[in-house]
Amino acid sequence: MRPFQTSPGDELGRLRHNFFYRDGTPEIADALLRKFLDEELPELLHIVETGERAAQVDAARRVFQRTLLFVRAAERRPELRRTYEAIARDATAEALRGLLPILRHVGDETTLATLTALADRHGLPHESVALTKDPRIERSRAPISDPDHVDARWIEFMATGDLGKVIEILGVLGGADRFRSHLEALLRPATRLTARFSGEQDRRGQIVAGLQPLGLRFVPYSHEIKNPDDLDLLISVTGVEPDPQRLAAALAALPAPPPDALISHARTKAAALGSLASNAVEHPTVLAVCEAAAAKLTGAVRLTLLGLLVEVHAARGDYPAARAAMRQLLEGNRVRDDLRARAAELLQDEQRAATKE
Repeated sequence: MRPFQTSPGDELGRLRHNFFYRDGTPEIADALLRKFLDEELPELLHIVETGERAAQVDAARRVFQRTLLFVRAAERRPELRRTYEAIARDATAEALRGLLPILRHVGDETTLATLTALADRHGLPHESVALTKDPRIERSRAPISDPDHVDARWIEFMATGDLGKVIEILGVLGGADRFRSHLEALLRPATRLTARFSGEQDRRGQIVAGLQPLGLRFVPYSHEIKNPDDLDLLISVTGVEPDPQRLAAALAALPAPPPDALISHARTKAAALGSLASNAVEHPTVLAVCEAAAAKLTGAVRLTLLGLLVEVHAARGDYPAARAAMRQLLEGNRVRDDLRARAAELLQDEQRAATKE
């Protein structure tokens, strides 16, 4: 997940993407907040009020993300309250709809005086500008259990530079491998007599045949899973990018849909991996956290992080580091043909890059 995607020519967007942990001046805060209020908020509010249901939900989510960004920035740098208040004093009634949730959450007595004056000017009840904590913002720090929580952690990192948020996201990758547990239960043989007359062996064989194209490997006859991978991620990402079609194909191979909690868990892991990879390319501090974790952790999560480092280093043009991570990955995961193919691609990419130089 990339909370704030930017185009090459959108320099202000890049400032938002890198935000306060790099340069949290009031001047940048002023520019970003005005851009949100003038250019984004009117369209988003229009969608919330008139759009189709799915579009309304997405637009409301985006408004909340912007609110969270400015709130966390001001919590880290309280002087930004004055910046926000100065904007509010000249704001239109529509812009105040975006400003009030921010100022009410982070405000102090000076803020309250400003808001009270604005309420009188715009004919708003005083209770609508009272200082109060937004419960949605308070809930955003709940344990990560869906992709929106992953987004919220990245917003907090962009606003504050708090590497603890990155570590929380990384921790998602070490969560229980629920697809593996579910699949092992499906493939666990019953008694030989029951299996002989129930067609169980054929059923298990169909599951295996449906999952093999996704890179899952099994011991013949016993159907024991050979992959050391995190299967939640193996079925839900391609490389390091979330892949809904791949997840759908994995679920279609099962005799019945798994619990919704399992599917949400896999999607959340995929969101965590994809966002860690994309932000590690952009932010050296994120890359350093991922490298340190890969050096320290073991098992499936280490393999996941090595795969991430392969792609991040390659995207950054650091092919020696990408090859080093790939060697470690291949040493720990010998059952995946696609990894060997990717190693060959890396060598070709490195040679092409050297030729261009």
